[in-house]
Amino acid sequence: MSDSHPRKLNRLRTRDFRPGETVLTTADRRRRTFHPPTRWIKHALEMLRLPTSSFHEQNVLLWVWRFARNRGLDARVDAAGNLIVDYVPRQTPVVGEKRLAFAAHLDHTGFWAVAMRDETTLEAHWMGRFPEELIVGGEVLFWTGGKPLSEVEPELMPGAPESLRIGGRKVRGVVKEILGFNEEGDVSGVLIDVEERVLPGSIGMWDLPDAEQHDGRFHARAIDDVAGAAAMVCLLDEMVRDEAPVPVTCLFTRAEEGGFFGAIQYCQEHYGPEATSKGPDLIISVECSKALPHAPQGDGPIVRVGDRHVMFEPELTVWAARCGRVLESKDSTFTFQRKLMDGGTCESSVFQAYMGKSGALCVALGNYHNHNSDEGTIDREHIDISDWGNLVRLMRAMAEMRDVSDSIFGDFKDWCQKWSDKHQHLYEDPAGVAEGAS
Repeated sequence: MSDSHPRKLNRLRTRDFRPGETVLTTADRRRRTFHPPTRWIKHALEMLRLPTSSFHEQNVLLWVWRFARNRGLDARVDAAGNLIVDYVPRQTPVVGEKRLAFAAHLDHTGFWAVAMRDETTLEAHWMGRFPEELIVGGEVLFWTGGKPLSEVEPELMPGAPESLRIGGRKVRGVVKEILGFNEEGDVSGVLIDVEERVLPGSIGMWDLPDAEQHDGRFHARAIDDVAGAAAMVCLLDEMVRDEAPVPVTCLFTRAEEGGFFGAIQYCQEHYGPEATSKGPDLIISVECSKALPHAPQGDGPIVRVGDRHVMFEPELTVWAARCGRVLESKDSTFTFQRKLMDGGTCESSVFQAYMGKSGALCVALGNYHNHNSDEGTIDREHIDISDWGNLVRLMRAMAEMRDVSDSIFGDFKDWCQKWSDKHQHLYEDPAGVAEGAS
């Protein structure tokens, strides 16, 4: 075959149905930067400054509970301690409309106090994945001596354990020894030198500065996944303010970092063989996922195709991307990505396992789990504020553009049929292609 033949074939100008990859320049980013409303920033910073760790999410849980109740939203806590908040419009929902929920976890990798070994030595439990070599010598901050949750808000979690306390004074310490590992090979028990006695159950986190915004980013001890929960709070706030005509549920789960405990319990209750009530038809996980070279910060929120464990429901991925493209066509400050984020596993894998249909959104996270891999240090996590704000906007669009159906691939299927019909002659007379093209 001569060299000219392929070039003549290319003159057919066949095109790929998929949209081209968008590469944004610095100038593009400036023009397309979305600045979230001040109230969104306020909500996020208030939540990001609260202490939290697996099974000790009570401070963030209480904040969201009060936020929901103050806006007249139905808020309830299930047997596992997950918080479910429903926005229900005044008008009656369309019969047969699929129920949509967004989900984010309220915990972060961290410690909780177990017992004092002596006046200055605390035994503590660590939960989450983190480089073992950085743990010993790490500076820790505990919140101890606060009021029991059962006294502060008895309606929230009736019969809450005494160890679940709100607020408290700060006590500093330094990890001096690792005591053991869990079955996954992650550190579990540690000994910590502390300034004074710490009550059992007290929350411990790395001793890092409080949350703040600068350089177009949120910086905080616990972005993952409190920022995801804050995005859901802002969604609820906007739905209430605008009296949105569509319902939506927000599921705030517990203890994701230790192994998806809250999500598993929720699925067993609503989708397992012994389910006591049916849960939402669609659940979209909202996460802060480790930034990757192909999914950088600043290029918008991410429609997450899958995680390290599983690929999510294609129907929901196509739907989420369709909503994103509609927003892009209307507003130059909105942009999004559609990527495989396999830096970790998220709750959507749990929902997919139990429901058979789940999707996910996320924003790219820097210093994942407080590990600054460039410097080899413990550091605050960070996310791009424009990415986060556009995440809220994408969620709102998904709540309102509820056109998920089995025909979600209809546009592409129609294109396939038309494209095939148009080029049937290629099957019948392939030898004439090059001549016809010229």
